[in-house]
Amino acid sequence: TFAATLIAYPWRKLTWTVSLLKRAFLTKEETAEIIGTLVDLARTYRQGGIRALEKDGDDLPPGILKTAVELMAYHCSRDKVEQTLQKEAFLTYGQYETAYKILYNMARLAPALGLTGTIVTLIRIFGQIQDPKGLVGYMAIALLSTFYGVVLANLCFIPLSNKLREFMDYEEMRLEVIQEGVLDLYDGENPRAIQHKLEALSTIGMKPRQ
Repeated sequence: TFAATLIAYPWRKLTWTVSLLKRAFLTKEETAEIIGTLVDLARTYRQGGIRALEKDGDDLPPGILKTAVELMAYHCSRDKVEQTLQKEAFLTYGQYETAYKILYNMARLAPALGLTGTIVTLIRIFGQIQDPKGLVGYMAIALLSTFYGVVLANLCFIPLSNKLREFMDYEEMRLEVIQEGVLDLYDGENPRAIQHKLEALSTIGMKPRQ
């Protein structure tokens, strides 16, 4: 399964998938903190203008929000800021989608290749066995390959791909909150209005999909 995956995907994408899985298990819910940061930036912008906003932006961690604030400080147009945020979100989510496909394909490959291992073993058994009565014992050994393939798929690859999909849904909602917040910030919206809007958006994003 690992060899077949390496044929289909380069090594760097596999290492990216592993690091992304670590993030999926270690990342904590940060939506409320992000909304709070956007509201604080909106207050700073209304009170001190673009220079005060730029100063606060320097203290932000590297990421899409910091990039957006820097674009505003450079007096980029609203359309330019929006396009940049959308492109950044699209590229980020595209990387996540590739990692999900890798795990999904491994979940499909494992049972099929396990069955292939069973068939190969059976061919060797029937070509060399001298005692037909011992065939049952050899069959049990041959079926182990299929067993391992099914176990790997259902207890490893499928749960990991589901965990990654859950993380992708959260990241999609987080990026959407940042994008909406930055555009409202650019428009000079009231900080309280921004807070209510983003809280409502995050609540809708956290609802389970049908």
